[in-house]
Amino acid sequence: MKIQKVTLRNYRRHEQLEVSFAADRTLIHGPNEIGKSSLIEAIHRCLFYRHKSRAAGLLERMQPRTGGDPEVTIEFATGGVQYTLQKKFRGPTGSRAVLKIADDQRLEGDAAEDALLKLLQVDEVRGQQEEAFNAQWAHLWVWQGSAQDEPADKTSGGTVQQLRQQLQQQEGLGVLASHHDDAVKAVFLKRAEAIFGQGTKPKKKSRLGQAEEQLAAAVEKTKAATEQFQASLEATDRLVRAEELIATSTKTQSEAAAAIVPIQQQLAEAKRLAGEQSDQQKLVDRATEQLEALQQSDTAIRQLAGELTDLARRIEPAEAQLAQLKKQQAERATKAETAAAALEASRQEISRVQDRRDLFREQQALIQAGQQAGELAELISRISSAETAIDSLTRAVDNLPPIDNDAIQELAKLEEQLRLAQAKVELTATGIELQAVKHELWLNGRPLALHDRQTITEAATITIDGQTELVITPGGGASLAAAREDAAAAEQQLRERLAALGVTDLEAAADRLAQRQQLTLQIDQHELAISTLLGVETREELAERERTSRQRVAEAEQRVAALRHREDSGLATVVLPERPAELEQAAAAVEAEYEQLQQTVRARLEAAEAARQSQTSAEQDVLQAEQAVFTDRTTLETLRRRHETLEGHHGDEATRAQALLAARAEQQAAQAAVAATAAQLDQLDCPGLEADRSRFERVAGQAAQTIQDARESRAAAQAVLTQAGSIDLHEARASAQAAQAAAQRECEAARREAAAIARLRDCFTAISRERADQVVAPLRAKAEDYLTAMFGKGTKVALSFDDQQGFFDLQVMRPDAGGHSFSFTELSGGTREQVAAGLRLAMAEILAARYGGSLPVVFDDAFTNSDPERIGRLQRMLDLAASRGLQVIVLSCGPAAYRMFGATEIDLVNLLRTEAVGTSPAASELQPGP
Repeated sequence: MKIQKVTLRNYRRHEQLEVSFAADRTLIHGPNEIGKSSLIEAIHRCLFYRHKSRAAGLLERMQPRTGGDPEVTIEFATGGVQYTLQKKFRGPTGSRAVLKIADDQRLEGDAAEDALLKLLQVDEVRGQQEEAFNAQWAHLWVWQGSAQDEPADKTSGGTVQQLRQQLQQQEGLGVLASHHDDAVKAVFLKRAEAIFGQGTKPKKKSRLGQAEEQLAAAVEKTKAATEQFQASLEATDRLVRAEELIATSTKTQSEAAAAIVPIQQQLAEAKRLAGEQSDQQKLVDRATEQLEALQQSDTAIRQLAGELTDLARRIEPAEAQLAQLKKQQAERATKAETAAAALEASRQEISRVQDRRDLFREQQALIQAGQQAGELAELISRISSAETAIDSLTRAVDNLPPIDNDAIQELAKLEEQLRLAQAKVELTATGIELQAVKHELWLNGRPLALHDRQTITEAATITIDGQTELVITPGGGASLAAAREDAAAAEQQLRERLAALGVTDLEAAADRLAQRQQLTLQIDQHELAISTLLGVETREELAERERTSRQRVAEAEQRVAALRHREDSGLATVVLPERPAELEQAAAAVEAEYEQLQQTVRARLEAAEAARQSQTSAEQDVLQAEQAVFTDRTTLETLRRRHETLEGHHGDEATRAQALLAARAEQQAAQAAVAATAAQLDQLDCPGLEADRSRFERVAGQAAQTIQDARESRAAAQAVLTQAGSIDLHEARASAQAAQAAAQRECEAARREAAAIARLRDCFTAISRERADQVVAPLRAKAEDYLTAMFGKGTKVALSFDDQQGFFDLQVMRPDAGGHSFSFTELSGGTREQVAAGLRLAMAEILAARYGGSLPVVFDDAFTNSDPERIGRLQRMLDLAASRGLQVIVLSCGPAAYRMFGATEIDLVNLLRTEAVGTSPAASELQPGP
C-alpha cells in the first residue's frame, strides 16, 4: 500500500492543502506550528476514524479556526488497484464517507467503512478515547513524542497475529503444532494450572494440596500425642525438683534477711554524718563568698583610681585637635560651594545646547521619514499600475475563444479526417471529361464544357442535343455511399467544432491561441514584477508599512513643533536649513558643541563631587572628634562618682585590709570542721555497706522468686499427672503414628502425579519457546539488517514471543559495547529512537506482503535526541527500507539534517503560500450521487 496524494479542507489550521507523496522517500519540513503533525494526523484519522464516530474530543480537535467541516481525501494504491477515499467529519449527522475502487466501483457510508477495514486488515476501534485510535498501525505511525516507545509494546493483538502468520510463511519455517497437539497440550496445561496455578506451590483444593494438608494434620496429631506422653514423664520429675527447691530457697531467704539488719544500722549513722557535713559546707561557702566579695570590691576601687588618672591625661590633646578640625571644615565648605555653582552654570548651558541638538535630530528624522514615505508611495503606485495592467490583460484573455494547444491539435485532426474522407470519395467515384464536341451535352441539367472534368459519386444523367439521355452509375456501390457519408460527417464535425470555438478555420484558431499565449506571457511578466517589488512582503504588509511611514512623518512634525513652541527652550527663532546636507552639517556642529559641554560638565561634576566628599569627610572628622571628647568627659565624670560611691560603701584602704583578714580566718575554721566530718564518713565505708545491702537483698529476692516458680511448677506437674490418669497415652501415640503413615503414602502418590504433570508442562513450554524462537527469527534477522546499517557489523537483536504477550523483551548487542546486551529500557533516549525505528521497519517489511508489497512508515519529528552523525546513519537505514519497497515519510523541523537522504522534499511554508483555495478535482469527483 502506498499513499499517493492527500487533500485537506478545514482540518485544524489547514483551510486548503494538497500534498503528493513519492512512492519511496518523502521529506516534509517546515517550522513548528506550520501543520506537519496535523497533516499526518488527518491521514491517520481518515483511514481509521469512522465518519460518524462519537469518540470523545476527537472531532473537536479536528475543527479549524476558520469554520467549516473537516474533510480529508486520500489517493492510494495497493495490490495493483487504485483507491480514492474521502471522508467529511461532522458528527453523527452530515458526515460522509466515499470509497472509489479503480474506475468501476463506488461505495458510500458504512459500506465504504467496512470495505476500508477489510482493505486495511484491522478491526473497528470500539473505544471512545484518542489512545484507542492512535493504537491503529502504531507500529507504522511514529507520533511526535512516541519515538522512544518500544514498538513491541505498541503492537495490537491483530497486528501480532498478522506478523505471526507472515513469519510462519517465511521460507524454511515449519508449521506449528497441530490441533491435536494443541488439545493435548491444553489438557496437561489445564491440569498443571489446577495443581499449581501461576506459582510452584500446589493449590489447597488440588489432590496434592489436600494430601499435604492431611499429612501436616497427622504429623501435628502424632507430635501432640508424643508430647503428651513425654510430658507425663517430665511432670513427675518436675514435682520432685520443685519440693527440693522450695526447702533450699526458704533457708537462703532467712539467712539473707538476718545479714541485712546491722548493715542498715551503719548506713543510718552515715546518713546523719552526711547531713552534718552538708551544713558545715554551707558555712564554708558563705565565708568564701564573703571573702571573694571583699577582694573584688578592693580590686575594683584600685582599677577605678588608675582609670581616672589616665583619662584626665588624654582629654587635653583631644580638645586641641578638635579645634583644628573645625577650621579645616569651614575651608572645605567654601570650596564645595564654589564647585557646585560652576557645575550648575555648565548644566544650564548644556541644557540649551541639548534642546538645539534635539531639534536638529527631529528635523533629520522628519526628512528621512518623508523620503521613506515617498519611496513606499512610489512602490505602491508601481504595484497598482501592474495590477491594473493584469486586470486589463485578464479581461482580454477572457474575451478570447477558449482555444489551447489541445483544441488546435483537435482541429488539425478533424481537417485531416475530412481530407482523408474526401480522398476516399475521389478514389471510389467515376470521372468524366469532354475531349471533343460536335453536339450539345448536358450533365444533370447543366451544360458540360470542353475539358471540364467532373467526378460522379452517384447516378447522373447526360443529355445529347436535348433528345438522347444516358444514365451513368459510378462503381463502388455501398463503399462509395459510406465514403460520402464519412466525408459529410467529417465536414459537419469540423464545422461544428469551429463554430464552438468561434473561428472560421484552423489558421484563425492558431492566431487566437498565439494571442492568448502572448497575453498570458504579459500577465506573468507583470506578476513577476509585482513579486519582485514586494520581495518577501505581502501587499497588505507593504500598505501597512507605507501607512506606518506616513504616521512617522506626522509624529516627527509634531515633535519638531513641540520643541519649537516649548516656553523654556528658546528654539522658536532657530533657523533650520532646508537642504539635508546643510542640516546634517549644522546638526554635526551642534553635536560637537554638545560633546564639548558634556566633557566640561563631567570635569566640573568630578570637581564638585570631590569637594563635596572632602567637605563631608571633614564634617565626619569633626563629629567623630566631638563625640570622642564628649565620651571621654562623660566617662571621667561617671568614674569619679563611682569611685566615691565604692569608697563610701567599703571604706578606705586600711579598713578594707582588716575586713579581708577577718574573712580569711572565718573561712579556714569552717573548712577544718568539714574535713573532720569527712574523715568519720570514710571510716564507715558507705559504698561497701550499700553494695552488701544490695547483694543480700538480691539474694533474698532471688530466693523468693525461686520459691514462687517452684510452687507454680509443682502445681502444673500435679495438673498434668491428674489429667494423664484418664487417658491411655501409649494407645493414643500409636494410633496417631498409624494415621501419619497413611497420610504420608497418599502425599507421596500425589507428589509423583504432580511432578509428572509439571514435567509435561515444562516440556510443552520448552517446545513452545523453541517454536516461538523460530517464528521470531525472520523478524529478528530483518531488524539486525536495519540496525547493522545503523551501528555497524556485529549488531545482534534478541526478541521473545508467545501467544499471550505477543512480542516482548527486546534486547540489542552493539559491536562497540564489548559484546554486552542492553535491554530497550537501558538505552539512551537517542539510541531508543534508532532501535525502535529499526524494529518498526523490519515489522513493516514483513507485513508489506499482505498489502501489495509495500506499507507507509511515518516518522513525525522522531529523531530529536539523535546527534548529526547518528542522523546520517539513520538515513542509511531509512534508505534501505525504501529500497526494499517501503514508503518512508519523514517530517522534520530541520530539513538540513536530511539533505543527503535523497528524498522528495515538500516545503510546507512554500506549499501553503502557493496553494490555491477551492475544491480540488478529486473532491468534486467523489460527491455523493443522487
